[in-house]
Amino acid sequence: MFGLSLHDWEHAMLASLVLAAVFAALVAFSTYCVVMLQRHELSESEERIENLRAQNLALEEIIAPRSLTPDETRRIIEGLSPFSGRSIAVESYTLDTDGAVLALQLMPVLKAAGIDVKNAIAGITPMGSFIAGVLVSGKDDKLVDAIVASFNGAGRLLASRDARPLNQRGARLQTGEVGEAEANSDAAILIGVKPPPHAKQ
Repeated sequence: MFGLSLHDWEHAMLASLVLAAVFAALVAFSTYCVVMLQRHELSESEERIENLRAQNLALEEIIAPRSLTPDETRRIIEGLSPFSGRSIAVESYTLDTDGAVLALQLMPVLKAAGIDVKNAIAGITPMGSFIAGVLVSGKDDKLVDAIVASFNGAGRLLASRDARPLNQRGARLQTGEVGEAEANSDAAILIGVKPPPHAKQ
């Protein structure tokens, strides 16, 4: 047929089968390459997603307001309950919403420990530098130490003791309520601005 013998057609069929096998192998190899490239791109995408998630968590830590966890609340109540009946002034800076919110959360916790709480929130305007974290001062040394220990034992409040006399604490404007609260309290807790992430004592 078409001038070719049966033997010629057999050779042609064999050649076409070989070509088909070669093309099938090329298709299989191409499919393998596509699958491997897709897996590689998927892996890179997952890494990028994880990096973005880590960056978002770090950003959330920076901008999230401070708040007390149930464990921190428990530790503070346990640490200060032996000082039931003492008085503490709770202070924060004017216009520091984050500090005011944390101070408002702290007040009922102190009351649960039996502390007489004096509200002096948003009553201090620093003239120059300001405090980051929590600064504790007062005339009752044992109470001050207990506040610092219970806050730092809670983990995140970053409290320190202010041993400076009142006349060496820098210029500041304060409301009359702040002065009255400090004068009538055994200790004062100043909720300063939120410390930078990973700040240490």
